[in-house]
Amino acid sequence: MYRSDAVIRVEDLTALHRGADELYQKALDEAEKLDNQLAMDQEVLIALHEKGGRAQRLEKLKEQYEKECAKSNAVGRSSAAIAKLRSRRPKPVEVESTSVQPSTSAEEEMAVVEVVRSHRDPLGGGLIKDPVKSKHCGHVYDRTTLQQYIRENQERRNACYQCPYSLYQTGLSSEFFAELFEIPSSISCCVQSSLTRPREFRCQSLIVFGDSLSDDGVEAVGESHGFTRNSNGKIWPEYVEKMLQCDEFINYAYSGAKSSIDNFYFDGWSGVSWQVQRYLENHLNLNGEPLIIFQTGGVVDYFTGEKDATTVVANIEASIENITKTMDSGTLFVLTLLDLGSSPGVRAAEESADLQQRLGELVAETNRHLSRIVFDSERGARQLYPKLRIRLLDINPVVMEAMNSLNSSEPFTFHNANVRPRSIYGYAYHDLWNPSTIVHYALAEEIVKQLQDL
Repeated sequence: MYRSDAVIRVEDLTALHRGADELYQKALDEAEKLDNQLAMDQEVLIALHEKGGRAQRLEKLKEQYEKECAKSNAVGRSSAAIAKLRSRRPKPVEVESTSVQPSTSAEEEMAVVEVVRSHRDPLGGGLIKDPVKSKHCGHVYDRTTLQQYIRENQERRNACYQCPYSLYQTGLSSEFFAELFEIPSSISCCVQSSLTRPREFRCQSLIVFGDSLSDDGVEAVGESHGFTRNSNGKIWPEYVEKMLQCDEFINYAYSGAKSSIDNFYFDGWSGVSWQVQRYLENHLNLNGEPLIIFQTGGVVDYFTGEKDATTVVANIEASIENITKTMDSGTLFVLTLLDLGSSPGVRAAEESADLQQRLGELVAETNRHLSRIVFDSERGARQLYPKLRIRLLDINPVVMEAMNSLNSSEPFTFHNANVRPRSIYGYAYHDLWNPSTIVHYALAEEIVKQLQDL
């Protein structure tokens, strides 16, 4: 298969606005150029071969080759397919605007683009029914889909204002939406109330237990007991708290926590079991409707040499039992272990293949036991405590999907000649082990979605 054929197949199978429009056009131009060059090469080489008869110096052959190419009008065999792909691109049309007059110059005003119904939204992948185009980056979105990704997040405003698609997972403020897109005041005024507060789930208090994946450090708003964020921005507990607008937020997670009372750095302190015990010592009865998210420990245990899942499973089961027997009502949301077998740290380790296999097997076995702990028909937590809303979420598919379009082979680094202000948001990992804030946001969205379905 020619290279141009491969490019054309990829473009044909890719949603039109899945990437930048400029890149789409550039890929087509390169494919057409290569396709035509192949056709010319074939025509010219056949002509040179037919002349034959005597050997010539390389310089002479090159000269004849260039002359023949200049005379050739050969068209590539894929020209029809390329023309068809070009026709998919929408063309701007003038429409009467009903939006509030912006204070910016005419050159910066938003232009609505007519988009064929089959075109896909780059954020959600669905059909674009109500097109709106960013005046900064030129991407075309479905208005409803874009609004669903608007979040109150002033911190990222300066970093991502040029392109919602590049950072949609980190959230955008409603005020920023009004700046980017020309929308009637009747829509603008309800963006914040309808999109930044998914209050279908009433969150009186959010309590988090976990390890490095859940530690929001001293940067977090509210009561935090951890060491530091292990990411390039906010992590999932912070996003969940913001999405649900919880009245109270307490995060007991510590980086390096094992499933027991121990920590990678300390013995007898800050492990996940220790976090639960310490919290329950000060809260003998959990009144009201608390939301407890229990991010199970165990990954650190396996990284530090634990070769069997028995002890880790026992620690997890004891912690869940201690939590549930103290709750009168409310929600316990359990997160499975995250398989870090494909992380840059594991890939770079000695005997990485064996380590990856061992971690994968131990994590999978632990997660299977988690299903038993929660769902067993006789001794499962849901069976023993029917008044509680208990949910188990396998976070691995969520994380894998979030990382799918990102660079997951290496962590982000500033020591790169091609680094740009938003380069960090193209990476799945903040460091050798811990996911980036984009991945954390995707996880938070799934947690909130699951809570709203309870």
